[in-house]
Amino acid sequence: MEKITDYGTIKISDNVFEKMIKDALSKTEGRDGLAIERKSILIEDGPEELKLEFHVVHMFGTSLRFSTKTILDHLERSIRRLGLGKNVRIVMKVVAIKARRSQKRDLEYSRIIK
Repeated sequence: MEKITDYGTIKISDNVFEKMIKDALSKTEGRDGLAIERKSILIEDGPEELKLEFHVVHMFGTSLRFSTKTILDHLERSIRRLGLGKNVRIVMKVVAIKARRSQKRDLEYSRIIK
């Protein structure tokens, strides 16, 4: 991802976005974690928008609404601070609910930051 400023072009590494996602997940106090089974963070930089997609395993018995709101709000605040100048689509996919055994799920929550 590149950002053009008055001082020139600034390249923002994918590691910055991965760190933002991991920081947001830590705000849920262990309710959510990255899915280890597959590539859990995907970053696509298109001409009109940046897409951040990450796969999450949610703990059984905890509020999914609270977790998603906390994560997406934290990411939105972090991304707005960068001032990228293009739309950013955040997609959070809940791929499993962890209890004694993990149960596969296919839930998707997204937010567009303009």
